[in-house]
Amino acid sequence: MNTVINGVGLYTPLDDINHDELVESFNCFIAGYYTRHSAGIVTGEVTEIVSHFL
Repeated sequence: MNTVINGVGLYTPLDDINHDELVESFNCFIAGYYTRHSAGIVTGEVTEIVSHFL
C-alpha cells in the first residue's frame, strides 16, 4: 500500500499581517509575559524568554 498526499491549488487566507505588525505583536506578548511572571523570573521558577526583537 502506498501513501499519497495530494492537493490542488493554493490557499490564501483573507487576513494577513506584515513583518512589523508581527514583531509588534510578539513584543506585546513578551511584555505581558514579563508582567505576569516577573516574580517567578526573579526567583528562577519561571523561564525568561530571550528575544532579539525587543
